[in-house]
Amino acid sequence: MRVQIRGEEWLVRDARPVQQNVFALRVTGLSETVRDYEATFLDSLDAVKVISPEEVTFVRDDSQGYRRSRLFLHALLARTPLTQPGVTTRD
Repeated sequence: MRVQIRGEEWLVRDARPVQQNVFALRVTGLSETVRDYEATFLDSLDAVKVISPEEVTFVRDDSQGYRRSRLFLHALLARTPLTQPGVTTRD
């Protein structure tokens, strides 16, 4: 499940009760400033907004030559581990 906590988007990995009606959410960051950061939040302390797939909107890339989309894809590929044996370089 995707949630928004403290203005950032997170992927919920685990939710465990710590007290009556209080849950600890173990999450991994999805938005740019917290990407891949692991954190734990208590839903009694932080407002948790569930992001449903129906609410997601696509944003048109109006940059010259789709520069933003290409930069995003390049960054995504640069983070992807290589599975080939041996020495490899990236352009």
